[in-house]
Amino acid sequence: DDSSFSSSDDDESSSSSEEESENENNNEGIGSLIPIPISQPPSLIPLPSATASTNSKSSSTNTTGVESLTSGFEGLVMAPLAIIPKHSATIATAEEEEGDIETNSSEWKTLVRHDLSGGLKLDVRFLRGVVKERKAKECGIVDPTMSGGNVVVCVQIRIENRRSDKRVIRRIRIYQNSNTKTTIPTTRTSLPNEIELLQHSQISYSILTLQFASPSDREDAISARFDVKSDRGSTSMTIRPPLGEMLSSWNVIGGSSSRRMEDGEFDMAVGRLQGIHQRSTASFSLVPDDDDGNDGSFENLMDDTLAKISKAANLNPIGNQMVWNTENQCKLIGRLPASGTQVLILVKCNPKTGVGEIIVCCDNTMALNTIMELLKGSVV
Repeated sequence: DDSSFSSSDDDESSSSSEEESENENNNEGIGSLIPIPISQPPSLIPLPSATASTNSKSSSTNTTGVESLTSGFEGLVMAPLAIIPKHSATIATAEEEEGDIETNSSEWKTLVRHDLSGGLKLDVRFLRGVVKERKAKECGIVDPTMSGGNVVVCVQIRIENRRSDKRVIRRIRIYQNSNTKTTIPTTRTSLPNEIELLQHSQISYSILTLQFASPSDREDAISARFDVKSDRGSTSMTIRPPLGEMLSSWNVIGGSSSRRMEDGEFDMAVGRLQGIHQRSTASFSLVPDDDDGNDGSFENLMDDTLAKISKAANLNPIGNQMVWNTENQCKLIGRLPASGTQVLILVKCNPKTGVGEIIVCCDNTMALNTIMELLKGSVV
């Protein structure tokens, strides 16, 4: 009898062990569907070198807190918006990380003044070329005409806290104004994330991208209105790229085989546009500063003039270099965004007297005058 009881106990123990093994196998099957990360020390988000050197003590004390918050989320932690102290060496570092953003962008323009918006200052500049295409793709906007810049506007925004009482600004956010009435509406908009807190003298950079329904050769036909809100109030601003910014910088000649325009072909194209409604000329005179140590030559000022023109409009130099040729000339080309009409620009300057002129040639009279005013205003 005792043996019978022992055998039944053995059978029950074997069946229970089999059930446990089956449960373990089932658990393993379920666990394999959802990968569980192994707890490892997370990689902390690197701080700028200038900040890290000055705040090494505070960063070492806060390491434990950050590790506990990010444990198990390796690879899923996204870096916050770049907030940079004013006049800090890290500003140059942040701009260097953008690659060629300085050569593929316009000048900064202030849209929100700090003295009228509770200490909040907002500047914008338009991105161009490969930088514009890359940033727009990061925002989820991809367009076949992206390299031409016909219907996509990509803006870099610089927000700064300039409160006179040196306090923080909270909950900074940009909203698109739905009551905006424009000639050409937007089809897609990518707005920057909200800034929870901005300390005094700190700067934050972000990207705003717009896609419009169609291109236009008219000035001010493309625009969008926004509201900038924070705990200091609300301020309106309008993103309105000039026509010179919307030019397609393609330096190609269509045909059986597209190729770049040569120097001689540029001269022939300019020579054909001799009508009073096809050509506009404006003169300028360079004035040296007293501290420049000018020795009778205006070569340095001439280089600055080309830099100002390149920032004023999205143009492509003949030869791919924004430099003066042996005849002290610089030849530029662009195309109107809607019609594709060529815009030919010839800049000349005398290195001894500093006197020069800008010649703009185009079959579109309205666009001709608009671009001339834009370039003349950048030089004078």
